[in-house]
Amino acid sequence: MYKSYNRQPNVKLVNADPAQIYSNMSPTPICMGGQATIHTCRHPQTGRRIAVKRICLPRSISEKQKTRQMAINEAAALASCKCKSVVRLADSNIYEAYDSVFIIMEYISGRTLYDALIRHRRPFEEPEIVKILKDIVDALVEVHDHDMAHCDIKSDNIIIADDGTARLIDFGFVAMANSEKDASPHGQYQYWAPEVAAHLDTMHMPSRDIWALGIMTLEMLQQGQLSSGAMDSWEYMQHLATNPIPSIPSYSSPALRSFIERCLDVDPDTRATASELHRHSIFEEHSSYESPTDSD
Repeated sequence: MYKSYNRQPNVKLVNADPAQIYSNMSPTPICMGGQATIHTCRHPQTGRRIAVKRICLPRSISEKQKTRQMAINEAAALASCKCKSVVRLADSNIYEAYDSVFIIMEYISGRTLYDALIRHRRPFEEPEIVKILKDIVDALVEVHDHDMAHCDIKSDNIIIADDGTARLIDFGFVAMANSEKDASPHGQYQYWAPEVAAHLDTMHMPSRDIWALGIMTLEMLQQGQLSSGAMDSWEYMQHLATNPIPSIPSYSSPALRSFIERCLDVDPDTRATASELHRHSIFEEHSSYESPTDSD
């Protein structure tokens, strides 16, 4: 459940063109998805490369206001989190121009976990998986301690930075304890927890992030493959209702199997919390591991 921690970071929406403030705004996006595109630019004082998320505003007045509020929530979430495993907000202003809103964030050089899995062409070794899990569990402890649920944990929203660290990005669907909850489940359906697929009142709670983390762990074990990959959203919801727990590969170590099982508890009330996962024995077993990137 959410705690009683409530703090509103100082973020605000301003009518201004960020290209007039930040130099060398790239006209071509480096990443695209849904209503948003990611561009790069340079900080005017430091020259440091930063990322700009541009979110197109719908034509409907009500939907436009909803999109603005989602952008404010995303920026506020990033401003709240100080964990190094969460992408940082670079500007407390959210800019509105050209029927779009713009969020300014740090630029992370690297590639998504999904891309890494596909290019790897083999399942990740357990020490590699655990190193990524450690970073993302750290991120989720921070997010959940600030009364938030990410609501879109998936391999596309994890960046493996050039320094080998895993970073959590894209808080576009973030749910906050003190904000109105959306009736839509949001997120990629293959990562939905049973309570999300059933559209229960608890579908925007932090426990859904833990289930998605378990699915993502299986994905790393299976070279980017999801057991639900061939199902459409309706088939997946029916599948969850009758056979909710995915099978765990037999070659998983007892510690990794335990971690996954704690994530994939069907009951969100007894499912592990991020803080409980942070204390899981698997991180002690692999505490000395360094990835090839780290040791370079």
